[in-house]
Amino acid sequence: MQARYRAIKLLGRGAEADTWLFADRKRNLPIAIKLFARPVSKKLVASILREIRLQSLLGPGHMNLINIYEVMLTRDHLGIAMARPGSTDLRGS
Repeated sequence: MQARYRAIKLLGRGAEADTWLFADRKRNLPIAIKLFARPVSKKLVASILREIRLQSLLGPGHMNLINIYEVMLTRDHLGIAMARPGSTDLRGS
């Protein structure tokens, strides 16, 4: 993860995960990565998978969704790389 993304700052903390602003070195864009500490409960994994399936059905660029770029698993975290809210790649903003 460190080879592709560079952490910039913490955007927020939630009950299940922390969201960080990262620089995506491949896309040359700022993105958000939501980091869930491992181990992740089966209930939370099911919820994450449901969200990803819904987004894939609705398609990228849907005005009410934030685009997900990648889901990654590290030794310590489950990470979801997504468009940064308010960035130029979101439609309707």
